[in-house]
Amino acid sequence: MKKKIQIDELTVRQQTCDPIDAEPCEPVNIDSCTTCTKIDLGDVDPTNPGLLIDVSATIRNLCPNRPVSVAAVLCERVANQDIVRAVQVLEDEAECPTGQQCFCADLDVNFTFAIAQACDPQGDDRVFKARIITHYLNPECCQCNCPEND
Repeated sequence: MKKKIQIDELTVRQQTCDPIDAEPCEPVNIDSCTTCTKIDLGDVDPTNPGLLIDVSATIRNLCPNRPVSVAAVLCERVANQDIVRAVQVLEDEAECPTGQQCFCADLDVNFTFAIAQACDPQGDDRVFKARIITHYLNPECCQCNCPEND
């Protein structure tokens, strides 16, 4: 079963931005066999803080304890076109409230998107749209009829 949730729109009012002069970066050499390293940048002033957009939804009437895949799609309206800016996917399952049995359950999902600040010389608003797509995983009633590769 695939469930679609409404598309919501978010308008971000922005101010005109001054040009940013990036300071030169010091190179950091990392050995090719190193799995992890730490880079200390010291004190940093924000030059382009960007946008953090939180998208949350409640997906209703799911079968409890069945895994679902949930995707959040974030689009920006640019010149009368919706441009996909980011997609996030998670797997989860709805659960009945503690101590209760239920036939349907709700699932709250939250996504956070980090979007670069795009400064418009005219200071026009940015318009974003978000959409949630949900479907069950690992259906038990279906068999895969995929051809075997030898």
